[in-house]
Order: sequence, then structure tokens, then C-alpha cells
Amino acid sequence: MICEQVQAGIPDFLRGYSTGQRNREIENHLETCRACQEWLLTWEGLCRLGQEYLAWPATVDWEPFDVALEAERHIHPLGGEKAGNPPRPSA
Repeated sequence: MICEQVQAGIPDFLRGYSTGQRNREIENHLETCRACQEWLLTWEGLCRLGQEYLAWPATVDWEPFDVALEAERHIHPLGGEKAGNPPRPSA
């Protein structure tokens, strides 16, 4: 297998979607290819991040964040207007 094939197959390899033969080919290639080993490590890290995101507690109290965000919106309104600047004339 060439690197492009291995790297394209790593996401399925990690999720268990590839076949036994394909897994063996990827594993054999990974034994000797440093670039693809790094690619595998990158994908493993991305998968861990995804799992951490999915495991985020549903009981987080977002009210303090929402209050701070609303306060920030009043200081820096959307639409390009900044505090202290007059609003743009309407057309």
C-alpha cells in the first residue's frame, strides 16, 4: 500500500469499519512508515477529542456564560457598530 491509501483508510481503520485484509495491510504499512504513524496519532487524537466532546456533561449551568455573553453584546453590538460610535444610517 502507498501512503495515500493508508492515510485515507485510517479513519475507517480506527472506527472498525475496514475489513480484516485491509486492516492487515494498514498495520503492515504502519510498522515501517513514520509519516503514516504520525497520521495515525493525529487521527487518534481527533477521535479522543470527539469522544470528550460527546461526554460533555449535560448538567452544565450555562446561565453565567449566557449573562456574560449578553453583557458583551451590549458593549460590542453586532453589525459593525462599536460602543461610542453612532449607528449607520439606514437606506
